[in-house]
Amino acid sequence: MTDIRLQCGFHSHPKTIKLIRKIGHEGAFCLTQLWCWAAENRPKGDLAGLDIDDIEIAAGWTGEEGKFHAAILGTWLDEDLKLHTWEDHQGYIFHAEERSEKARNAAAARWGKRKTETDNNASSTSDECLEHTTSNAKPMPQHQSSNAPTPTPTPTPAPLKRTTNVVPKKTDDSDFPLEATAKPLRPDKPQSKRGTRLHENWEPKLADLDFAKQKGLNDERIATEALKFRNYWTGLSGTKAIKLDWHRTWQNWIIRSTESSGAFGSGASPGQRSSNSKFGEIGARVLSRAQEKDALSQERGS
Repeated sequence: MTDIRLQCGFHSHPKTIKLIRKIGHEGAFCLTQLWCWAAENRPKGDLAGLDIDDIEIAAGWTGEEGKFHAAILGTWLDEDLKLHTWEDHQGYIFHAEERSEKARNAAAARWGKRKTETDNNASSTSDECLEHTTSNAKPMPQHQSSNAPTPTPTPTPAPLKRTTNVVPKKTDDSDFPLEATAKPLRPDKPQSKRGTRLHENWEPKLADLDFAKQKGLNDERIATEALKFRNYWTGLSGTKAIKLDWHRTWQNWIIRSTESSGAFGSGASPGQRSSNSKFGEIGARVLSRAQEKDALSQERGS
């Protein structure tokens, strides 16, 4: 990234004030923009070859044509189209090409020196290897005999007898009694059952209806208890609404109902029959559906 140096006193400099009086603050801004353009495209500060339009376009001047060029000519821009005192104020940019060339030469010199050292080391290593291959070094003589005594183990082990066609001894079942070899079987851990919630469309099955009738409830009372049973358990939340056996839960419901209020059958008063007539129709429909389900289950089972 290329940058330029701007002195802190640039805006209060008399030349800058005069430029602003001539063409306004836009002139001072366009001057700095011209310097930035030169830093990237003309690092020597030489604008030779550019006409008035080119210079004003590079500066971003949008005012009257030729006015910006006339305002900076002789003060900020020399007659030979070189930026005034550019090398003095922007020396880093002015000598950028020389620095780059110097860095390239230094890198090339380091690389050449390193390559020369590598070649010399390789040549020296090759000469040393050749010298070793032509030396008169002789191998060490191997001793054919020795005066050292041969160690003898104590006690002396007996020689091993070589046997062939060894047949393993056959054993019968009596050698390994079943009680000694069989591993005790671990009984399978019974899987725990998981409870369920009562279905929102639950209706008593035929077994549920039979149990309720055995407790002395008529159809109207059974329909009432079934509706209360379903509303209670489907509206209950939490773990209390989860049961393993809903048939037994229904039985307990009927037993508590008969114990608290007493069963009423055909001996109910006329007023009770009139007020509960709608439950009789519900009970009849529930009984009919349960019978149809049991009949369908028996057909599938057969």
